[in-house]
Amino acid sequence: MFGIPVTQLLIFGTVIKNEIKDVRIANYDQSKDETTQQIANKLLSSGYFILEKNLENTRDIEAIFREGNVKEVIVFENNFGEKLIKEGSAQVQLIADASDPNMARLMVSYTRGIMLKGVGMAFVWKETLILIGMTLIFVAVSVRKFKIRLE
Repeated sequence: MFGIPVTQLLIFGTVIKNEIKDVRIANYDQSKDETTQQIANKLLSSGYFILEKNLENTRDIEAIFREGNVKEVIVFENNFGEKLIKEGSAQVQLIADASDPNMARLMVSYTRGIMLKGVGMAFVWKETLILIGMTLIFVAVSVRKFKIRLE
């Protein structure tokens, strides 16, 4: 009765991983500005990622996945830093090798988490203000509905 779960634990406990380490990534930086360099350095200094190659164009993405060493490609749009400062947002694309979907999801989650860690209010103030406004509206409506039921 206890043999099957113990056997599964022994087999799957060593096979299934829920963390990443030394994932080889490639970087296609169309912007090549200070902001994208800081983000790339932040990712590489995390200990989770190793830069395998800096790509020169989008055609290299499929080829590098076919080689099998790289598991994720990070693509920064042109004028990334400038758009981030002027418009408050910029596009970055995370492309993961989906041959192992769970690992791909985990890599993208780690990458997003590292990229967003330390993002100050200067970049998220609009979203924060909207959330605060929505919260106040919901609280006001709830209080009013609650008062009507008590009367």
